[in-house]
Amino acid sequence: MADRSSLEEGYPPANEDHSLLGHRTEPWKRWKSLCIKISIIILIILAGIILDIALFADIFETNEDPKLVIARNGAVSAEQEDCSKIGVQILKEGGSAVDAAIASELCIGTINAFSAGIGGGGFMIIRDSNGTAEVIDFRETAPAAANKTMFNENPKLAAYGGLAVGVP
Repeated sequence: MADRSSLEEGYPPANEDHSLLGHRTEPWKRWKSLCIKISIIILIILAGIILDIALFADIFETNEDPKLVIARNGAVSAEQEDCSKIGVQILKEGGSAVDAAIASELCIGTINAFSAGIGGGGFMIIRDSNGTAEVIDFRETAPAAANKTMFNENPKLAAYGGLAVGVP
């Protein structure tokens, strides 16, 4: 039998840590690492370009009919345009901001009873002319007979009908 060392002359001694390709694996590892890093950088740059294009080209959903209101003496905002108009009319007739807010809220309570007003509730922030601020919380509460499982059988009752109305 031939001596093992004579068969492997000129080659490094074999061991478990040494690959079959020997020195050829190191450049490949560096090349693979470099390719991954370059790919990540390219993806980040592409994502930035796409985001910039989307922002500047208004691809994202925007309001097609924005209504900017500039007012010197006050403004009214409500979830229904008709209710905002009622509040504005109160201001035009000499009413205070609180009067306009109450009128708008009563309108919302009529149009969307489940949302606000007698069948719902709300919050009001009042700032008077001397800078004093006050918060009024008129959120509704559940009726005394309400319980956690009352809408389990028919969840629609929580949004429609008399059971959807809270107690002011």
